[in-house]
Amino acid sequence: MALRQAVRWQMIPGNVAEAVSAPRFQKREMQVWNPEQIERFLKVAKRHRLYPLFALALSTGMRKGELLSLQWQDVDLESRVLMVRRNLVKNEAGQYELGLPKTGTGTRRIMLATDTVETLQKHWLEEIRGKRTPKPGDFVFTAASGNHIMHRHLDRVFRELTEKARLPRIRFHDLRHTSASLLIRHGVSPKIVADRMGHADVRFTLQVYTHVYDDQREEAAVPLTDLLGSRKMRPMEGDAGLTSTPLPALRELYAALGKVLATGSDPRMNLPTEEFAMN
Repeated sequence: MALRQAVRWQMIPGNVAEAVSAPRFQKREMQVWNPEQIERFLKVAKRHRLYPLFALALSTGMRKGELLSLQWQDVDLESRVLMVRRNLVKNEAGQYELGLPKTGTGTRRIMLATDTVETLQKHWLEEIRGKRTPKPGDFVFTAASGNHIMHRHLDRVFRELTEKARLPRIRFHDLRHTSASLLIRHGVSPKIVADRMGHADVRFTLQVYTHVYDDQREEAAVPLTDLLGSRKMRPMEGDAGLTSTPLPALRELYAALGKVLATGSDPRMNLPTEEFAMN
């Protein structure tokens, strides 16, 4: 910027920086655990007092700062609803402070699974047994001293548990990617995944997890002969006339299409027309 201004003011003959190529940004490859690895980690982590935090991270995909700033008033165990309202971050002075979530859509409502609710209920009871009856404004997850957990402490615990479980080393933030990948592979729509992760735009979700969607596209590449050869049909919305057994006209259509695929004959021959006229 300063060199370009100097050229405009004719203080120097040219901008030497224009001949320099900017270094290429190498995007870090996303690392996630598969279901078997997750089970191994949770089995080891279950004996640690921060097990509920790790279980919640994998279940909801919440960011580290969102988990560490979560307060009991944000959790409605009866309705199975969790509200993400804040984020624990470091300021310029290196001190931790509560701020807003990372993005505008970061403030969000997350539905909890029943097993996650049970885990948090047990965690609540453990807090009471430890003579620390939680107040609405108390952090859900605290250090043994009762103070908030610092990022580096959580990273250290996570690293130790990962090594103990003999798993590939990943960052704590990769638990968020793992959670989103599991949802996608489970068939949850990109819009719902984006909403749960707090992404501002569903296109960002599609871009970040494109490798997972590529796998689903591969699974969707079912041969037409396999699709047509199925004896059972799932009724589609709006097709009230379809039953679990194909109608005679459908059988005739399938037979004709099968012949076309097998012999390469003219597809216009011997196809039923009246029953399948386009509207």
